[in-house]
Amino acid sequence: MMIQPLENGKPEIARKIAELQRKSYTVEARLIGFDKIPPLLELPEDILRCTESFLGCYRDGRLAGLLSYEREGTSVEICRVAVDPGCFRQGIGGALLQYLEDMYPDADRFYVSTALGNIPAINLYKRQGYTRESERKTEEGLTLITLVKNR
Repeated sequence: MMIQPLENGKPEIARKIAELQRKSYTVEARLIGFDKIPPLLELPEDILRCTESFLGCYRDGRLAGLLSYEREGTSVEICRVAVDPGCFRQGIGGALLQYLEDMYPDADRFYVSTALGNIPAINLYKRQGYTRESERKTEEGLTLITLVKNR
């Protein structure tokens, strides 16, 4: 397993990101009963223009997982985490989160939002030391929770 920054401004990388997201978020959409998850609907052209920073996890030479984030001051927002369904439960999500935390030893807050029904993601964040901070409903009626890890 190798983790490295992804250059989402390159068309081939953007295509791989969009493809992986589609696979991963299709599973989440089924879990939560909501198929309008923003990364699920993104095209490679959208990824090319995205201002988030991306990390990719490669296994056997192919992109098996990704994470995107934005840093503001001493806080880091995790915007998306996607793992190829064929690689679920193999530690990729946790490895990406740990890599991000190790990249920013001076950050004092990491946070992420996910659907309340996305139990696998919630369990992943909790295993990494995140705790539930808040809950909100979207206009579409989806309940999102924010989890945070303070250091």
